[in-house]
Amino acid sequence: MPKKPGAHVIHRLSALVVKNLKKPGRYADGGNLYLQVSTGGAKSWLFRYDIKGRSREMGLGPLHAIDLHAARSLAKTYRGQLLQGVDPIDARLAARSAQLAEEGAQHARKKWKWCCETYVAEVKVPELTNAKHAAQWRTTLETYTYPKLGEKWVDEITLDDVFGVLKPIWLDINETASRVRSRMEAVLGWAKVKGYRTGDNPAVWKSNLQHLLSSPDKVQDEGHHPSLPYEKLGAFMARLHEIQATNVK
Repeated sequence: MPKKPGAHVIHRLSALVVKNLKKPGRYADGGNLYLQVSTGGAKSWLFRYDIKGRSREMGLGPLHAIDLHAARSLAKTYRGQLLQGVDPIDARLAARSAQLAEEGAQHARKKWKWCCETYVAEVKVPELTNAKHAAQWRTTLETYTYPKLGEKWVDEITLDDVFGVLKPIWLDINETASRVRSRMEAVLGWAKVKGYRTGDNPAVWKSNLQHLLSSPDKVQDEGHHPSLPYEKLGAFMARLHEIQATNVK
């Protein structure tokens, strides 16, 4: 069992406890660090803190990628930033934006993955007050578009490319697929305005994809299938991953 909380106590959890915890909830390790167990059993780390009268929560990543030692190291770094009056979330976003700008400056042409990440960091994160919504943008684009388009130059993306991303998921998980289309349209529109591509936006629905894909209003909603065929398991797990990811950000 986790150690009982106490004032200023850190390292309350052990590697064995972290491994064996099953009950959904948040378990304090001390020093602002929490292990979060979702209802589906997924485990991730959370850094909770107050700054300038504001309570904030910062997702550090899933347990399978960030072990207890690494999570404590990150928490120590962020506590140090707090002592200096620096908001760890703002600092992380600034560092990521700087990294993307540096990577982008190295090439006149931009790849799809870079455009997606830069658009989310520069446009959606400042615009969305709920961090979970920004996380949904990242996860959706990463899960459904990066496998096919991640390393493709954005000025080479065509209607066939967009259709190739949407067609396999359009009927099975239409609500998610519609979000993917809308977000692809937004990124491609941004890329055109920035001068990274020219021509029509291949992700636009009206007078474009509407002639290739069934109307979302007439497609069966996801979750209404009586059973899940084996060949559709991959799409289901990707959707489940998206939901779990947004719960820990």
